[in-house]
Amino acid sequence: MFSDCSKRIDKVNAMKKSIVNLIVVISCLLVSGCLEKNADLAVTPVPPPPVQETEITFQEKAITFLDKAGTDLEPELQVGVELAQMVKHNLVPVEPYINLNPSDLDLEHPATLDLFSLQNMVILEVAASPDNIFAHRMLTESRDTIGRFDIRDDRIAYLVRDPEPEEAAMMKEDILTVLSKKNRSKIPLKHKKDFRNIVRAFQDANGLKPDGLFGKNTATAMASQMSVVDIKAVTSKIVYPKQPRTRIFLVPQALLNSEPEKFYRGFASLEAVQMNALGPEGFANLAKKGQSFGAFVFFLDRVDPHRPITIGLSEYKKRSDGPMGEKWHSVPGKWPVVVETFRVNQFPKTTLANLYLNVFIHDDKKARCVATHQIQ
Repeated sequence: MFSDCSKRIDKVNAMKKSIVNLIVVISCLLVSGCLEKNADLAVTPVPPPPVQETEITFQEKAITFLDKAGTDLEPELQVGVELAQMVKHNLVPVEPYINLNPSDLDLEHPATLDLFSLQNMVILEVAASPDNIFAHRMLTESRDTIGRFDIRDDRIAYLVRDPEPEEAAMMKEDILTVLSKKNRSKIPLKHKKDFRNIVRAFQDANGLKPDGLFGKNTATAMASQMSVVDIKAVTSKIVYPKQPRTRIFLVPQALLNSEPEKFYRGFASLEAVQMNALGPEGFANLAKKGQSFGAFVFFLDRVDPHRPITIGLSEYKKRSDGPMGEKWHSVPGKWPVVVETFRVNQFPKTTLANLYLNVFIHDDKKARCVATHQIQ
């Protein structure tokens, strides 16, 4: 991740093309060191300073990773995407290349990001100022192995600048450490010639003796031309879809009562619930005996904690005219699992072929059906 970011920051700052290839090589070796600096940040939910509209003009974009590869984006967009993901994965600050003040962070209920991978992104707004401040707004969708979706409205503002003398000195030392004689010996033989040619081209472009030998003078010239990024603000707000995705299962109540610890553990018990769920034939046998069952509704999208959830049985699709469960509220920042117990003997046997389990979210005084499941 840091290797790509270094290369893209390089482009944004309009550096000489000859340095780009060399920085890629250095960044590939630096990346392991950057990841080791993944210390926990003290995140304080302080609203970031507003971007002054008089200095930055926004334009709308409609760029998705489904239509356009991330590497095809404009350099400043590539950098913004990389920086936002690095912040959310707690990979900054990386001194002296990327700086972040924790008070400029506002991440709403971060997901367990090591379990979630980015699936899609829409870049909604892009801004740039004459003094190299870039600001982006992105709608991101990440997914975990269970199938849960984390949808967020992400905003980032950052400054790209030349290094201060002390920062350039630190960069020089890092470069010399990474490209030490020992580390250079690890470059595969088939790439050593390419590496020397890259060094030679960089030296020639910067008034150095083009001998292809890496040393302190080359490191000094490189450090003076590298960029520093100051992240000014990052916000990440949860987006609650109007129609959240769900998974619905029916399990015999007798089985639930016999092993409650196996089934009532939220998403941790999804596999057990799925394995023991009733199919149409199993439900028909249970219904004839007038027994009860547990209805499990797993929400794959987050649900607004201010909107109550109810589930109920009805002879009609998307209707709430049958037995209804209690109102539930999602825990902020979580993916809810709602479980209700129902008996089917309230319905005439002739209507069992048209029995529905409906899921509702209540908006003010209205009950909006977000999922329906024909159980037979």
